[in-house]
Amino acid sequence: MESGVVKVITPIDDTPASRAGVKAGDYIVKINNIQVQDKSLSEAVELMQGPVGSGIEITIRRRGLKALTLNIVRR
Repeated sequence: MESGVVKVITPIDDTPASRAGVKAGDYIVKINNIQVQDKSLSEAVELMQGPVGSGIEITIRRRGLKALTLNIVRR
């Protein structure tokens, strides 16, 4: 967590997030259209969890770019 949002330190290789383009230094600001600012890390992780094969939408902020929305299928 940094500044009240989830900061990606290093995406794990060959995961849905890394294949979707999540990069080190990205800030996750929304999970399924729910703001994560000021939520605890465990609350944010809980929002990311779900059944295999289900989808998740995350909005990230990356330095120098507008917010990016990524749709990821859980594996």
